[in-house]
Amino acid sequence: MICVQTGKLEAAAATLKQCKQTLQHIQYLQCSLHQKLPLAKSLQSELHELIKQVNESLCYVQDSLKSYMETERRLTKQAQKIERMSKKPYQFMKSDVRVHSTLDRDRSLVDFIKNGVCIGVFGGLDVVSFRKEVHSKYVGGGIKGALGSVDASFDAKGMLFDGKHFSPSAKLEASFKAAIGSVGMFANIGNSWLSAAAKGDVYVGSVRGEAKAVIRKDEVTLKADVGASAIRGEVEGSIQLFGIKITLTGIGEVGSVGASAEFSSKKESLLLVPVRHC
Repeated sequence: MICVQTGKLEAAAATLKQCKQTLQHIQYLQCSLHQKLPLAKSLQSELHELIKQVNESLCYVQDSLKSYMETERRLTKQAQKIERMSKKPYQFMKSDVRVHSTLDRDRSLVDFIKNGVCIGVFGGLDVVSFRKEVHSKYVGGGIKGALGSVDASFDAKGMLFDGKHFSPSAKLEASFKAAIGSVGMFANIGNSWLSAAAKGDVYVGSVRGEAKAVIRKDEVTLKADVGASAIRGEVEGSIQLFGIKITLTGIGEVGSVGASAEFSSKKESLLLVPVRHC
């Protein structure tokens, strides 16, 4: 954000006010001395000249201050204009890549053995994206859209101990989502004590896939789910009251097709769900 500071000009205005008060005191002193003491003409002349010079200096400072404040006002206006122009509501080839892991060099070998390791990667790309937001003190909202969007994520976690017992385990999760186009709206109202929020997204020509694997000493679970839909809608609403948050979500699809499969040695069963149409 571009910002022009005004603190120094405000301080200069206060100093100017104090100087004017001092000049009034000097003028009052001159009148008092002239009435009570027979001052020499030379001294009166010097005092008069001093008052004249101080008054001229104050006028110069006042004119300069007005000029500076007017310049500041124009600069602030131009800065706000430049800032609005720099915030384009649309972007081309917008990408986002995030990585998190516990592979920290500062961790000890004991910490690795005791708490395990995890790593996650998220990547997203929008060929064309649009976002416009409006915010005030208690109310906010906006609209967003994208053409040619792709999102993918991967998470992995491995551990050697379950508490104090040796129990090697691994958990892998991966997801993929793409859409020809999408549009969404979001809004929120309230403060930190009481607030409500809602958002909705509609995807056109979307495909998605999810896979999950859990491997433990007494369990092997494999799960996969893929699907595609002509139109897919997702809505979410939440209410927060004194730190307690309640969230409701809903999903609807038109012209969808998909399939899923799951195997679990813990349940000793293999579940295959055939292709579904909606």
